[in-house]
Amino acid sequence: MVDFDQTIDRAVAWWLLKHYDDLGIAEPIGENTINRFVEDMQKSKPEQKRKSNATEEKNTEPSSRKKQVLKATDPVVVSQVAAAECLSLEELRKAMEDYSHCELRNSAKNLVFSDGNPKAHVLLVGEAPGGEEDRVGKPFVGQSGRLLDLMFNEIGLCRDSDRGAEALYIINVLPWRPPGNRNPTASEVAMMSPFTRRHIELVQPKLLVAIGSFSCALLVGKTGITRLRGHWHYWQGIPVMPMFHPAYLLRSPSKKAESWNDLMMIRKKLSEL
Repeated sequence: MVDFDQTIDRAVAWWLLKHYDDLGIAEPIGENTINRFVEDMQKSKPEQKRKSNATEEKNTEPSSRKKQVLKATDPVVVSQVAAAECLSLEELRKAMEDYSHCELRNSAKNLVFSDGNPKAHVLLVGEAPGGEEDRVGKPFVGQSGRLLDLMFNEIGLCRDSDRGAEALYIINVLPWRPPGNRNPTASEVAMMSPFTRRHIELVQPKLLVAIGSFSCALLVGKTGITRLRGHWHYWQGIPVMPMFHPAYLLRSPSKKAESWNDLMMIRKKLSEL
């Protein structure tokens, strides 16, 4: 019999007994203790063996079967697997078109994949399509897009150029327009980010420009565009310059001078690469 005075405080012992009683553990089984963990481990061995065999069978399943299993679980894992298997921009676009987990596709008119020259040395990453981009199916084609073109034309870069050194390539973090131009949710960004990262890997630009807060979060891992802009950051060894979104500049013209400084830094960096 346990001597509570010597081994455990009476108040603690009473609390433990009350706790066990609340859990339904109210009857003693015997005077000798039994290691239930050993019993459970012995009982689980056949089950573990069956699980091991099942795992081996799953590992031998064809790729299409693995995709079907993943589609029923985590949307982010599905996008990671789908993106990693893409070896070209055509395959990536097809994978994004086939990706059914993002609800934005149900309200959007078009998938906004990219615009510009994929051989460009400079890749711009925007946030999400607006109404005009959704209608046309290209990023930055509205009023903010025209301002963006004017800005980069000033440093000799154009999305229509055939020469990589003078061209721009533009993508978005999200390929579908959020309803009402609302901000993307964290889950939407998370499930589409693997496609964006793979897009950059396939293009292999020399320099990245993060347009807006959501692209900064993806490429720099931080938010706060006002604090981040004007400084070089790096994504997988590629220099990244965060910049104000053109839509913000249209609302706050006084910030254009800061964006001009960013453009000068981009031009200087390109001359060094």
